[in-house]
Amino acid sequence: MFRSLSRFTAILGAALLACSLGMAQSPASSSKETSEENPEPATGVRLVCQNLSEGSIPALYAPPQKKKDEPIELHLTGRIASSRIPYSEGRTINLYKEPPIVEKGEDGKEKELPKPFVSGTVPEGMSGKVLGIVVLTKDPTKNRIIFLDEQDFRAGGIHAVNFTTSAIKIVINFRKEYLLKPFNSRIGLSKDNTWNFNPTSATAQTYDFIIMTRSKEDPDWTRFHASRMRVAPGRTQINLFIQDPTTKRMRMDSIDM
Repeated sequence: MFRSLSRFTAILGAALLACSLGMAQSPASSSKETSEENPEPATGVRLVCQNLSEGSIPALYAPPQKKKDEPIELHLTGRIASSRIPYSEGRTINLYKEPPIVEKGEDGKEKELPKPFVSGTVPEGMSGKVLGIVVLTKDPTKNRIIFLDEQDFRAGGIHAVNFTTSAIKIVINFRKEYLLKPFNSRIGLSKDNTWNFNPTSATAQTYDFIIMTRSKEDPDWTRFHASRMRVAPGRTQINLFIQDPTTKRMRMDSIDM
């Protein structure tokens, strides 16, 4: 069953794993585009992109910025899952599609849209590294970037959270991926095709997951253990129960989002 799951997740997972492992080792081991034109700086914004309407994971290509106060322009090109770019609080990030988005005008001729399809500004007070989750929806007016301060993540080294239409994928230390699959039907998708983790009721809700895991040494998804997510109004918490490879003891990492 789980090997069948690996076949369906191979295309999406391979891109994320390859990119994450490449960035963890050296810029030269990542894609040619990333290593030559966009080397990884010491600090930056990590954007994890997931096109929820099409199911594809685009690459991020950031052209060099001449001035610090210029908006950062990111161009989605291939299928690498993420990239790092310089940032500072209050800086605007504009995402463009490559090739550019084309629409037909009133005269019937196709025209390129120069405007970004999603923008976001790094909130004030964020330091170190920022995790940006790009949520692409079927309605372009609802596209958005959710910024999280990476310092909020615990010592377990959780570096990226990737929301998809069927699971939450978490990259730990750029070397191992955890796929959280709900094993009940209480997880619902809102009308704009994003995860509905904001309950309207005043009571907290709990969601149960089966955690699948894989690594470079063991590329197939295998069952790891069960976990639980607790969602309260205005707060989402993911509890990950992770087994230490040396002591074999289980430890819990909590993510407040």
